[in-house]
Amino acid sequence: MKAVRRLMVVAVALGLVAPAVAHAQLAGVAREVVEEAAEQVARRAGSTAARELAEVGGKAGVREVLEKAAAEGGEGLVRKAAQYGVAHGPVAMRAIGRSPAKMVQALDDLAPGLRPAALRAVEREPQVLTGLVNRYGAEALETATKHPGVGTVIGEKLGAEGLGAARTLTTDQAIVVARHADEIAKLPPAQRAGVMAKLRENAGGVVTFLERHPKTLLTAGGVAVLLGAKDEILGPGGGPGGKPPGLVQRVWQDTVGVVRKPVGMAGAVLVGLVAAWAAGRVWVSWKKRRIEGRVAEARGQAQVERARSGVA
Repeated sequence: MKAVRRLMVVAVALGLVAPAVAHAQLAGVAREVVEEAAEQVARRAGSTAARELAEVGGKAGVREVLEKAAAEGGEGLVRKAAQYGVAHGPVAMRAIGRSPAKMVQALDDLAPGLRPAALRAVEREPQVLTGLVNRYGAEALETATKHPGVGTVIGEKLGAEGLGAARTLTTDQAIVVARHADEIAKLPPAQRAGVMAKLRENAGGVVTFLERHPKTLLTAGGVAVLLGAKDEILGPGGGPGGKPPGLVQRVWQDTVGVVRKPVGMAGAVLVGLVAAWAAGRVWVSWKKRRIEGRVAEARGQAQVERARSGVA
């Protein structure tokens, strides 16, 4: 019985000691890797970016970033972080140090040609962009890189939907969307999704419409018209062949589009009333022309009859 107890004690002791030994060994390996990586980054910076290295805290500062990377992702993350440090210098260390695992993953997922500009974007807006990268990854870096100053606004206010749409926008278009980001964010979910879908389908048309009618998103009726409008109406060139469609055609198209989409009834009713008014105007005009035609026809017939009587 005593022998069994001794075996149990030994087993428990080994169970407690073995993980500690393994952890100590791993920590030793990690420290060795960190030291080696820090030396590589410092050596690279020593000839080209000594001043930048000093700003990040010198070799000690690089070591601190790599130790943080080791804690989050082990040896593999340390080596990846060091590779970016060697390739891009201390600016990469500063960016990675804010959130090693997330930032390295975002840089990995980003096109290589965009990485230098992405690191500069983090340098310009470190706190905001780090938060966006933690939530949305490479998409946040790409948008901030392509649209300096407004990409982060779109990401903060419109989230993943906004970042996805912004990837296909020009910077001028992104500026307009950022200007209306608060209005889009306040829309009911169905309308917001509709506006974002419309933006992805026809960014140029939507942006042009918002520039011409800046208060569009402030009313349910305005949103309804935007969502119901066909592409040829939204586009700068007007209707087919470059000619703007007529009022009735335009309003009718908008009305049909609004009814088919899950938007507010108030907007649909408003557009319907305008369509009815326009249709009434057309009907009155047509009726008037028909009556005038009949009068002219009667006068012509009377002249013919008088001419015949004179000949007789």
